[in-house]
Amino acid sequence: MAQLVDSPNNELNEFDLPRTCIATGATDGVVFKPVKFAWYPKWPLIFVPITLAIAIILAV
Repeated sequence: MAQLVDSPNNELNEFDLPRTCIATGATDGVVFKPVKFAWYPKWPLIFVPITLAIAIILAV
């Protein structure tokens, strides 16, 4: 399950951040885009190949 992290409305907006691109350092033409962050733990992914292997063995 992915957990959503939401900041409350009006908590942080484009006026609180400098108009600087974090990738290039450019200050001209910087546009703020709404972004949703999601995180989930990566360790359950280990069960996918194990489950597939068991399913293939049982299907044969």
